[in-house]
Amino acid sequence: GLSGNVGGQTATITVRGLVTGDIDLKDTFKHIFHELRVGIFIGLICSAITGAIAYFQHGIELLGLVVAFALTCSMCLGVLLGTIFPMLLQYFKKDPATASSPLITTLLDMTTFAIYLGIISNFIKYLR
Repeated sequence: GLSGNVGGQTATITVRGLVTGDIDLKDTFKHIFHELRVGIFIGLICSAITGAIAYFQHGIELLGLVVAFALTCSMCLGVLLGTIFPMLLQYFKKDPATASSPLITTLLDMTTFAIYLGIISNFIKYLR
């Protein structure tokens, strides 16, 4: 859920920037990297809290780290999708507002679920 919220908020900020002219398509990579840095920062804070909770609930250090890593990955993906979708639509002369939160949230729900399952399946043998 966090990555969907982050992606939706990032899309809103990006659409607003494109509409007001604060974001120019020639600065696409600069804006993407800026938003990615913000996403990493927010992801690290949220994942530290969530990882600590997972550790204290179950007493398994690796579980806390795995949960924290998966959350950071999913939040970074949320920021990337929320930034790239509106910019791509603007590039193709489509309305960037159509990269709305429900579309991004749905894509993120599917992909982050796969991220979590992939990471956990690689570490499950060490978590017992």
